[in-house]
Amino acid sequence: MLKDFEFNLNKWHLLLILIIGFLATFFSFVVTAIWVIAIVFCLIGVFKKNCFIYVWYTIAMSPGLEIWGRMAKAPAIPWEIGKYFLFVVIIAMLFGNWEKRPLYKVGVYLIIAILPSLVIALINLPFNFENWLMHAAGILQIGILLLYTSRERISKINFIKILKISIIPIIPIVEYITIKTPKFNDVDFKLVANSQTTGGFGSNQVSTILGLGILILSILIFTKQFLFINNKFDYVLLFYFFFRGLLTFSRGGILSAVIAIIICSLILFWGNKRSIYRALKYSTLILFIGFFVAFFANKLTNNQLSLRYKGETEGTASGTREKTLNTITSSRSTIAETDIDIFLDHLLYGVGPGESQNFREQYGGAKIIAHVEYSRLLSEHGIGGLFVIVILTFFPFYWVKRIKERESKAIAAALFTFAILNSFHAAMRTNATTTCYIIAAIPLFINIPKILGSNKKEILVPDIINNA
Repeated sequence: MLKDFEFNLNKWHLLLILIIGFLATFFSFVVTAIWVIAIVFCLIGVFKKNCFIYVWYTIAMSPGLEIWGRMAKAPAIPWEIGKYFLFVVIIAMLFGNWEKRPLYKVGVYLIIAILPSLVIALINLPFNFENWLMHAAGILQIGILLLYTSRERISKINFIKILKISIIPIIPIVEYITIKTPKFNDVDFKLVANSQTTGGFGSNQVSTILGLGILILSILIFTKQFLFINNKFDYVLLFYFFFRGLLTFSRGGILSAVIAIIICSLILFWGNKRSIYRALKYSTLILFIGFFVAFFANKLTNNQLSLRYKGETEGTASGTREKTLNTITSSRSTIAETDIDIFLDHLLYGVGPGESQNFREQYGGAKIIAHVEYSRLLSEHGIGGLFVIVILTFFPFYWVKRIKERESKAIAAALFTFAILNSFHAAMRTNATTTCYIIAAIPLFINIPKILGSNKKEILVPDIINNA
């Protein structure tokens, strides 16, 4: 039986991670080897008795490993490795020992809602594997994995380890972009997403993964569950993630993280008098350093950063273009509007996975893939997509309300928030949304000592103690 234990990194662990990251920057097969190790580790967790927690460790690492593999162009690693990996996990989990009763049935509802439009698409359209993998797989994976999480029971200590382990592959990512970025004096900072500061890779995806790192590190700091034995490293890493995230000029990942952190802190500290001092201590420190980092980054970019976050573009800043919701959202509002128009004309089953881009020009938009998952669900899945939206949106409220332990409630709310907000600027182009959503839905228990002769050794975090 695996015993619960605290997990912390020391300076030698960090040095090893940095060495691996450095090697991977110049020898991309290193990332391939790490992916192979991760998959083997996951399969061991499935088939070896009492090691199922290994599966969740690798799932938590997969968003970072996915982006790392993409930016390094790792050999034999497909672009959608994150989705392929989750399908491997889904199949492997069939062999898991699921003795506990399900605590919710939201996964079933999601699958039922999305299935009719997928069946109709198979009948009426030529099957396009790439479209299905990129667009339909994410929602299907959330639905299926929620079937598993509903029967899962993980100790809070192990859950915190899951969060900590998720950060490890993000460290070599930020090392990669640091090495690959030209000297800042040679970077052309304009009012658009900047690929020079992300090592030539997609700034939106880098912003997303750094936003995830910022969120997880903030959660660990707020709950005093530091990643490093020397917690000064947590703060250094947090603000370097923030600094590099700002320099991507891609706002979605950073803003999603900031909003999720605010929600986490409000739940964690609101109305808890004993936590007021800790709240003021950590919040003041993080805000002060965060403001300094943002101020420095803005100066470094000749004030272009602040203009970017105000929604300015080259055209609006020069006065040659009117500032509208569409310019502020980098055309995402127009994409969403055309998706809604497509939905209204294809109400029952939508136009099929990935097909909205082929219809968008007819509705006044550009022929580009969906960036907003909620509007994509409408246009490509019709009324079933609408049901999925309702389920995805309201299940977090139901689940967070059930959680009685304050820290667990705050963490779940933050992860759900990040997952949903991330889907509004990057749809399901990475598996960060899927991973955050399902991890937030894992039922936890807390180990407690025997009290007054009681035989209870653990207590579930949700209000399901008697019926678990």
